[in-house]
Amino acid sequence: AVTVAVEDLSKPIPVNVKMGTADMYVDVASMVEGPAPTFPQIKLAQGIFKGSVLGVLGGTGSDSPSESAVLSNGDVVVVGSTTSSNKDFASHSNSKRAGFIAQTTSDGDVLDATVLEGASMSGISSVSAGSDDSFFVAGYYQNDSAPSGDFEGLNLVESPQRDAFIAKYDSQGKRIWARSISSSFTEQFETVIATDDGGCVASAEVMFAQGKTYDGNIDSAMPGMVNAVVVKYDKDGNKEWDVAVGCNGITDPQGGLAVRDDGSYLLLVERTASNGFFEGAPFYGEGVDGQTRYVDFEIGAATISKDGTAELLGVYGGNLNDSMNSAITTSDGGFAFVGYTESTTQTFAGREGEGDSGYLAKCDANGSVEWVAMLESSGDSSLNSVVETEEGYLAVGSAEASDGDFESMDKGGNDAVVATFDRHGNRTSLRTFGGTKDDDAVQAVSFD
Repeated sequence: AVTVAVEDLSKPIPVNVKMGTADMYVDVASMVEGPAPTFPQIKLAQGIFKGSVLGVLGGTGSDSPSESAVLSNGDVVVVGSTTSSNKDFASHSNSKRAGFIAQTTSDGDVLDATVLEGASMSGISSVSAGSDDSFFVAGYYQNDSAPSGDFEGLNLVESPQRDAFIAKYDSQGKRIWARSISSSFTEQFETVIATDDGGCVASAEVMFAQGKTYDGNIDSAMPGMVNAVVVKYDKDGNKEWDVAVGCNGITDPQGGLAVRDDGSYLLLVERTASNGFFEGAPFYGEGVDGQTRYVDFEIGAATISKDGTAELLGVYGGNLNDSMNSAITTSDGGFAFVGYTESTTQTFAGREGEGDSGYLAKCDANGSVEWVAMLESSGDSSLNSVVETEEGYLAVGSAEASDGDFESMDKGGNDAVVATFDRHGNRTSLRTFGGTKDDDAVQAVSFD
C-alpha cells in the first residue's frame, strides 16, 4: 500500500499505474478544512437551444408574422401581414400590405398560404386553434370606400377609418363566418382566444374622439379616447357581450388576454391614468424631474366574468414608463406577463440597468406580485411572449445590448432573445440569435 499525504488538493496528484489495477481510498477522518475551491469561469460559445426545425415563409416583399397556433394534428397556422405578391404569397394581387394566413407542417413545410383581399390595407394580429381544428383569426382592415372580397359587408358605417375584424375558419382553411367592430372612428383586434363552447373571446383597441358620439357596434360605455374592449362570440359568430376597460386617456390591451381555470378571463392593459375603470387605484409614475410624460404607461389587470362583468385585479408599474406585451395564466391559478420597463421603483424596484429592461412578472391568483425577473444592461431589451414549462418559464423577445446580462452576446443590431427562468424567477439561461441587422423573437409556443 502507498500513502500519499498533501497539504491541499488545489493541484492534481499524478498517479502512474503501469500494470494491473489500483484501488484508491481517501482518509476522510484525517482531512482538515481548508480554503474553498475556486473554478474558472466558462463561457459557452453555443447555448443550450439548438434548433431542430427551420421553416421559411414569404416572398420578395416585407413579410411580418404576428402569431401562430398549433392544431391537434400538429400542423401550425401562422398569421401576420405581407407586401409580397410572389413565392408563398403569389395569390396576393398587389404590393399593398395585407393580412395572411398560412398553414405549415410541424416540420416547417408550407401547406397553404392565403392573403386577404378587398381592402386597401389589412393585418392579422392573432390566431387561436379550436378543439375541432377550426381556428379564429383577428386583426384590422381599412379602406377609402366600401371593402370587398374577404371584407365585403363588414362596414357598418361609411368610413375611411380602420375597423376591427374577426373570422372563424374550418380545418381546411375555409371561412365559416366573419364579424367586425365598425364605426367612423378607429378599431383593431389585438388578441383572439378560442373558447370551449366553440366560440371565441377577443380583445380590441377602440379609439374615438372625446366629445363625439360613438356610432359603432360596441354597447359598453367607453371613458377614454383609446379603450380596451373585450368581446365574446358564440360558435356561430353571434355577439354574446362586450365590456370596456378604460381611463380618461389611453388604455391598450396589447396581448394581455387569457382564459382562467374557472372559465373567467384575465385582461392586462397599458394605461395612462387612474380614473374611469381604475378610479382609486394608484398611479406610480413620477416622470422625468417630477414631470409625468404623456407617453408614460403603467399596467393594470382586470378579471372578467363569464357574463362579461369586469373587476379590477391589480395595478403594476413604477416611476417611469412600463410596457406590457403579453400575458398568460399559470398552472397555480396565477398569471405572468412580459414587456419592458424604464422604472426603478414599486413593481420594478431594484432595477439598475440604464436602458429599457425586458422583464417577466409573476402574480398569484389575487393579482399580488410574487416576483419580477429583469434583463439589465446599458442597452435596451424587451420580452414579447412567455410560455410555462415543466421547469418554469420560457420568454422570447429582443435586445440591442452588449454589456450587463448580455456581456459578449451581441450579434449586431437588434438580436432575438430566448431566456428561461425557474418557478422562483431565477434565470437559468439566456441566449441571443441573429446577424448584423435587426432580429426579433415574436412568440413562444408549446408543442404538446
